[in-house]
Amino acid sequence: VPTGVPGELYVTSPMLFLGYGGAAELTAQRLLPIPAGLQQSLGLAHDSESRRLALAHAEAARRVALTATSTSPSATADDADTQQRSGSDTCGIEAADTHSLTPLMFKTGDAARVLPSGQVQVSGRIDSTVKIRGFKVGLSYVEATIMALPSVSRAAVVPLIDEATGLPVALVAHVAPSAAALANADEGAWLGSVREACRSELPAHALPRHWMLTRA
Repeated sequence: VPTGVPGELYVTSPMLFLGYGGAAELTAQRLLPIPAGLQQSLGLAHDSESRRLALAHAEAARRVALTATSTSPSATADDADTQQRSGSDTCGIEAADTHSLTPLMFKTGDAARVLPSGQVQVSGRIDSTVKIRGFKVGLSYVEATIMALPSVSRAAVVPLIDEATGLPVALVAHVAPSAAALANADEGAWLGSVREACRSELPAHALPRHWMLTRA
């Protein structure tokens, strides 16, 4: 995108991670082949050392994927044999079939723009993910966890923004009870029970700090 125009940030480096453990589908969504035109812009088509390192990363990522496949019930003997022969390190890229490899880039999910100075300014997320104390938290996941409780009819989770820094520091949950939820408990006790139920399902950084009762 042109300088100053917001877009999604993609990162490419031979030091990128190789995949999400036990989440092949997520890996495929986040680690993407670099289009040929972009490879030209990045110099990967002409800089032999940069291309060698990029292909070494792609080969290592392929081996990780093969490892995951070979340990699954549907893996074939050929898959396991390929894994055993390929190893798990990034050395020996010269022996790999580099014609079948494409350098990879990481789809970060961050909104960013390039400033006139050439610096990259990250302005936040393009999805419902926020960072709380350095931890990524999916708001939709927290909402789904709350709404999985039988006494909850609706829930909305929003970040609490620090006025001084403009950054999220905690989560606020707005929760609506089901029709029968308050039959045997007052509002405060019910809201406390919802919070305690979520405490066992969510990590500490994803547990909303403030809970607000909202009528459906």
